[in-house]
Amino acid sequence: MRAEPLEVFGCELDGITLIEASAGTGKTWNICALYLRLLLERSLGVQQILVVTFTRAATAELRERIRLRIVTTLAQLRGAQDPHSPDGLFATELLKSLSSRGEFSQTQLIGRLETALNLFDEAAIYTIHGFCQRVLTDTALTTGSSYQLEMIEDDGEMRRAAVADYWRRTIGSQALDRVLTRHLRDSKQSPELWADILKRVQDRPLANLRWPEDPDESEAVADRSVAGTCARTYEDAFNAVREIWSVEREAALSLLEAGLGQLNNNSYNTSSIQQGATR
Repeated sequence: MRAEPLEVFGCELDGITLIEASAGTGKTWNICALYLRLLLERSLGVQQILVVTFTRAATAELRERIRLRIVTTLAQLRGAQDPHSPDGLFATELLKSLSSRGEFSQTQLIGRLETALNLFDEAAIYTIHGFCQRVLTDTALTTGSSYQLEMIEDDGEMRRAAVADYWRRTIGSQALDRVLTRHLRDSKQSPELWADILKRVQDRPLANLRWPEDPDESEAVADRSVAGTCARTYEDAFNAVREIWSVEREAALSLLEAGLGQLNNNSYNTSSIQQGATR
């Protein structure tokens, strides 16, 4: 598909159009033009035109700029606006495109703009989150959501509370396996670290998780059985090494010291070996 420059006052208002634009290329200007065309050409009300953007600042700017375009275009139609002023140029281009089609009278256009201006407080201009909240609130019975629904800007506190609760019930439990406990301690695991990991998972809802979300109870029992077997294996191996060390300690140290000449003297020397052997 070949990209073409956007002719905002002459393009089709039906269907789906993908517009690619870099910063500072006039996105807000063109959105305002499309908005006023929908008001005037399609006779849509401000409640029927949805404008969605990312941030509150961008939403506020769009709302202010669209309202200003309505005011200046209305003033132009009434003859109270200089058509060569910066604000007048927009209205001049818009009205020129409408006049070329000859479908609208001045009285019609003034009436539609006056109605839009009077009802502009009801204009559907939202952030993405704000629009989603509005939809859930307006369709609470259909979606099964609460009428008391409240949008939370930062869910960090809830995430930390959930992780802390899990840590207290599971990791802090006396029933936790000793091998796992030592691993968590040695690898410096903490509720704060796990909360950060959880945030990364939540930030990528389409990521392919490597663990089951809701394992079958029989699988969970099997997993616990395997974990217990591994723990006993590690414990048995550790005790066996301790027993060998108690018998072969001197021979092992002699063997290590004999090979020091082949290693880095700064990291491996007699004192470091003796120090490690006493731990």
